[in-house]
Amino acid sequence: MEGYRKILEHYIPAGSVGDVLQLLSECKLPLRITKGRMSKLGDYRPPQRGRGHRITVNHDLNRYSFLIILVHEIAHARVWLDHGRTARPHGAEWKGAYRGLMQPFLRKDIFPRDIRIALEGYLLNPGASSGSDRVLTRVLKTYDARQETLLEELPDDAVFRIRNGKQFRKMERKRTRYRCLCLDNQRFYLISSMAAVIPAGGSR
Repeated sequence: MEGYRKILEHYIPAGSVGDVLQLLSECKLPLRITKGRMSKLGDYRPPQRGRGHRITVNHDLNRYSFLIILVHEIAHARVWLDHGRTARPHGAEWKGAYRGLMQPFLRKDIFPRDIRIALEGYLLNPGASSGSDRVLTRVLKTYDARQETLLEELPDDAVFRIRNGKQFRKMERKRTRYRCLCLDNQRFYLISSMAAVIPAGGSR
């Protein structure tokens, strides 16, 4: 696991590296850092077909977002080790595990004050994705090296692109997502209101 130290030093706050290495070692978790994905920021795969636990996290997250997502996925592994398939993916067992794993990082002041306050609020009832918490997402966004536009910031009927180049028109809101028409294939998709998008005419 020490081989991960230099990698982690590049992706997460310096004061969190030792604790993260310990968590990965305890759960015997390999970590793979992937290209940016629109559909998810990270994921966990339990052992199957002779393969062990696997965690992936997107490479293009800021240090604080990366740490929050990584601990989210480690919590899944911890629940799997304790409960196997009997626990729901984001049920009470996972919520408890995630809160517990985040506490050392909150106590050590790893996060700036604004992130810590938003994160503590989110941890009262953490959801399947930290991106579903608007307050936390907005605060974390201010620490991105590249400031991006969120889908919710665009006016209705606006045209935008996502990272893979597909073009959409923003339609009506459906709870935490927007119904969007893909102009490339004329199909409708539900896209998170907190998704980073490129407004029509944008060059990012």
